[in-house]
Amino acid sequence: MGIETVVLLVNKKSLDEILNSKWNHVYKMMENAELRHLRPEKLPRLNRTFDIDCEAEILDW
Repeated sequence: MGIETVVLLVNKKSLDEILNSKWNHVYKMMENAELRHLRPEKLPRLNRTFDIDCEAEILDW
């Protein structure tokens, strides 16, 4: 029997920058793909089965 664990990691610097912005500014930056510079570098020791495009999810909503 195995246990599968899903862990959500948040980059504090990136989150702080987003949270300190006005919503309409964040939305406009998502539309123009201007938030991607905030994505942290992938850590080789962590394995991701899949990525979620949060920008697309929010913009589709």
